[in-house]
Amino acid sequence: MSEETLVNPIAEPLEDRVENLAKIIMEIDEDYALLHKKINDEMSTFQDRIKHKVEDDLNEIKSEVARTLAELHEKFVEKVQERIQAVSSGEIAAALAKTVLVVRPASREEAKSADTLKIRQATPAEIRNQN
Repeated sequence: MSEETLVNPIAEPLEDRVENLAKIIMEIDEDYALLHKKINDEMSTFQDRIKHKVEDDLNEIKSEVARTLAELHEKFVEKVQERIQAVSSGEIAAALAKTVLVVRPASREEAKSADTLKIRQATPAEIRNQN
């Protein structure tokens, strides 16, 4: 046998192997690209779902807070109206007819205090200028 005959049978399978490995690597590369695209698409879809879920939950919370505030405001207004209606015009007139302020002479210690209200009688001139 010649030397060429011995080298060729070894070289051919090696070239076939390299060619097959190149095909396998290309397939793996294509599979990787498809998997990468699929993962990116799934991740984008997942992020969109999460974003919409958070927005929906936030809007629901906002509307619940607004509804609660409106209910509290309504209850407050009702209570105020009840209190206003409870006071009749006769009670108002009676309250106005009562003595509003009772005074007494202050002791020396009370007169020195800054919290003591000091009053005096108005002069005739002050009374005339009041009109």
